[in-house]
Amino acid sequence: MCSACSTAVTQPEKQAVTKKADADYAVTAGDDITKVIENFKIKDVKGKKRNLAELLGSQDSLIALVKPGCIYCQSMLAVLDATKTKIKPEFLIVLDSKHTDFAGFKKEYNDHKNINATWVYDFENKLHDELNMVSFPRILYLDKDFKVLKAQTGLILPQDRAELEGKDFPFVLQRLSELTIAWMQSL
Repeated sequence: MCSACSTAVTQPEKQAVTKKADADYAVTAGDDITKVIENFKIKDVKGKKRNLAELLGSQDSLIALVKPGCIYCQSMLAVLDATKTKIKPEFLIVLDSKHTDFAGFKKEYNDHKNINATWVYDFENKLHDELNMVSFPRILYLDKDFKVLKAQTGLILPQDRAELEGKDFPFVLQRLSELTIAWMQSL
């Protein structure tokens, strides 16, 4: 939502994503991102390097890539923080080195300590680059084998968009964040 969305390229057979994505590639449901996840190192809030696959374990997971300064990301984080929402899959919030340094990552974490999630820092910017994460927030719902069940770009729109017509932007932003979080809770 903060930048142009990528267009998915139809592929005859889904293959594991193993190298930097083409500019036209967008992660979609059905993609196997095992190779990316298995080789992916992150830093936790204490600065300790960890392997993402080990952190996720063998359970479904929800990964939200957010960007400091993105109004849509900030709205979603504010609602998550205020509501202390519980998400059933393992829930990770990821910030990357392309958009903030480690100090900025720590600030976001400290500003939103009430969010029931594991915060991780993509210090090599690999998740962003290898999965072509160009729009924010970007949310990936993965099964325990790291197959993408759903790839959500931006906040979720209501089924009846008329409910937003004529409303002020703060109301619309709040509503979109609430719908996105309701979807997260439904997983």
